[in-house]
Amino acid sequence: MEYLSAKEASEKWGINLRTVQRLCKEGQIPGAKKYGVGWLLPSTLQKPADRRRTGRRTRYLGCGAVASSVPMPKINPDSVIDTLHTKCVCRQYEEEISYLRGDFDRAIRCFLNSDITESTYLCSALITMEAAVNSGDYETYAETADAVRSLCSVADDVTKRIADMNMSLLMLDAKLPELVPVWIRDGDSSKLPPESRHMMVYLFSKYMLTKGLYSELVAVCRASHILSIRENSFTAIDIYMGIICAVGFHNLGLTEQRDYALMFSANLALPNSFITPFAEFFPEIGETMETLFNDKWPEQFKKISEQSKRISEFRKDFHNRLVRENITKILSPQEYSVAEIIAHGSSLKNVSGKTGISPKSVKSIVSNIYLKLNISKKSEIAAYIV
Repeated sequence: MEYLSAKEASEKWGINLRTVQRLCKEGQIPGAKKYGVGWLLPSTLQKPADRRRTGRRTRYLGCGAVASSVPMPKINPDSVIDTLHTKCVCRQYEEEISYLRGDFDRAIRCFLNSDITESTYLCSALITMEAAVNSGDYETYAETADAVRSLCSVADDVTKRIADMNMSLLMLDAKLPELVPVWIRDGDSSKLPPESRHMMVYLFSKYMLTKGLYSELVAVCRASHILSIRENSFTAIDIYMGIICAVGFHNLGLTEQRDYALMFSANLALPNSFITPFAEFFPEIGETMETLFNDKWPEQFKKISEQSKRISEFRKDFHNRLVRENITKILSPQEYSVAEIIAHGSSLKNVSGKTGISPKSVKSIVSNIYLKLNISKKSEIAAYIV
């Protein structure tokens, strides 16, 4: 990435040098880095709004990524905290590390000390909502989601899109791709700032996983890894991309490639006790983790397995809550009509008679309902129909 000095940026944007320096210091310019007594800024950034003059929040209210814009060193990532000059970035980095290690309470506490006007707010809010879901703290999730919606009511289109990305990641964690905006399903990152596009690639990959598009998923992950590999540093997204790629290989029956991708992520994460990404994907690929990790990282594998059991129950509850709140968005009108009839005790044969739909089509519709609601029995449908 190319950078501009603060002076060059002030000339490019037509604003005072001191204003640029202040915006950098306040964390309003994502990707800005302090070097000596000066600042370097990504050359692709557009002129930010000054909240003191406009009364509006800056266009970039956070990169919208799970990972901070500051890459972690492969050895001792905690050491970066002492080098960060902006409090909100420092706090978000600490929050991210806490989340990766499974310390969800600490991650949430970091966010509670943040302010809605900070440039890292959306990124921190995402981590907090994930931590809240994984620890069963639905109240904190709901409060944070409401705060994000409130912020977006006065934000520009770019900020709203970043917020959509964050909420979509939670919807995909809950295996509800129907609640994801169309532009994300299409993998359209054209209206996003550059620093959010790596997150978009992961989000698109996760969407393909929920839809069973494993070959396409693997192709995207491979290309992303080639572009993002660094010699001495990594981001949380790098860890997640390796794991999700391994899940894709697993479903394609490509065991050698699966093991390589999983070990790529493990070698970045597990020496630093970053267990959460593996716990989140344990239901899909846990047996392989046991085979690969148990000898080299036995304590870490034990923690991964234990954490997976805890968060699986909380995520199931989160899924059920979302389904009840969004049932008419998740099911098509025809599916909802069939589900409603079944919920009141009718057999599939009776559904066919009441709707005029052939018995074969009814079975197909019910199968889709099971898939969308993540259930396996007709008796479970009633729990989601009011």
